[in-house]
Order: sequence, then C-alpha cells, then structure tokens
Amino acid sequence: MPNSNYQDIYQDIQQLQQIINQMDNIFRLNNDIHQHTAKLGKMSKNFLALDAKHKLTLAQSFEATINEILGFQHDYPGLATAINTIKQANGKIEPETQLNVSDLLCKTWDLAKNSHQEFLVLYNLMLNQQDGGGCLAGISARLIQPYTNLTLAALEDKSQQLMCNAMLTPAYQGHKEQAFEQRRTEFSASLDDSSMTEADQLAIAKALSLSM
Repeated sequence: MPNSNYQDIYQDIQQLQQIINQMDNIFRLNNDIHQHTAKLGKMSKNFLALDAKHKLTLAQSFEATINEILGFQHDYPGLATAINTIKQANGKIEPETQLNVSDLLCKTWDLAKNSHQEFLVLYNLMLNQQDGGGCLAGISARLIQPYTNLTLAALEDKSQQLMCNAMLTPAYQGHKEQAFEQRRTEFSASLDDSSMTEADQLAIAKALSLSM
C-alpha cells in the first residue's frame, strides 16, 4: 500500500521523465549546442529543485571533487582543460545556461559516484574538448545531460526503497493479513464444504494471496 511520500515521488518522476524526453530530442540534434543552452539550463532547474527537495545529492567541496576527477585525466584527454575552465569561472553563474557550473559538477559527480557511473561525467567533459568546444556554456550543457539522467535514476531508486520499507511496516503487514483473511473467507463461502477440506481451502487461499 503506497504511502503519500511514494505518491509524491512518483509524480515527480513522471514530471522529470517528460522533461528528459524533451532534452533527448535536443541532444540528438546535430547542430550548435549554443542554440539550446538557455532552454537546457531552464529545464535542468526542475531537476535541481527536486534534487534539493528529496535530498538526492550531498555534494562534497569543489576542490575535493575536481581532485577526484583529475585522477582520471590520463585516460580522458582534455579533462584537465575542462576542469580549468570551470575553475576560472570561480563559482559565478554561467550566462547562457544560468547555472553555477561548479555546483553542477559537484552534484553530477556525487550522483555518478553513488551509481558507479563516473564515466558519464568524464566522457562528457572529454567530448566537449574533442568536439572543438571548451567554453563554459558548452561544458555546462555537457554536464546537464548526465546530471538530469542520474537525478531521475536516483529518484527512481528512492521510490523503490520507500515501497520496500512500506511493505515492512506493521500497518502494511496488518493490511496484508486482513486482505488475506477476507479472500479466504470469500473463497471458503463459495465452496461446497463436503467437497473440500479446510486445509485445501487454506492452501488455495494462500496461493491467491500471492498476487497481493
């Protein structure tokens, strides 16, 4: 029996999934990303809001984050250049996406580490350099893609945890037992007592309860 928190998260998941679909259509376009940075930035703020609402990220400091990322620079050419560009912004809002790219990097990296998908961040930073980009707006747009997808995945994981926890509560177990007894009673009433034993009735009722 889902609780109100689960229903709330479910609605948020539906909202983010719709936005992800719109973003995917933009990222599939093979044209200048700067045509879409403002729109992507605006759309990503829905994810930032729900990230804060559901406490999905506990981002570490910017310095700690970039030190961890730079540990992979030998495997991802251009990584150090991208990080240096973000550092030079000094935490200021990037004009096109209207995002704090340092903060976005920390949040994205935190989500990536928690789901063991660090390569999504590293690859996007590297790809920005390889494609001839390198400006802060382009890096911001590149980070938006993994951040939004990882945020949605984290929220889906949280909804599953809530559902599992709800199923362990006494209230849920009591509801389940009550429903089982009701099914058993209804089923027993429909049977001819002379044709089936109480044990048989109970066994069938238990089988029916598995669908709960």
